[in-house]
Amino acid sequence: MSTQKGSTKSRGSKKCKNFENITGSEEMVFNISLILEKIENLEGNMIHKELVEKWQEEIKALLCAELQEEIILTLLCYWLSVL
Repeated sequence: MSTQKGSTKSRGSKKCKNFENITGSEEMVFNISLILEKIENLEGNMIHKELVEKWQEEIKALLCAELQEEIILTLLCYWLSVL
């Protein structure tokens, strides 16, 4: 498996001086890792095209949610810095 749960870092991870540590969703990163692992199984022709399309949609939804989380954390840090 080329993806590893422990070594994957969320793009949404943030640190803010007003908080000890604000992190992105580790669960989201893990879910993407699982989806990628399933896609890797295609090499053995064990997965149907419909499942691949479903997983691609799941990845798009997870990436969209992560982007929204990153925007929210950025705004939160900004608002706390001006208070």
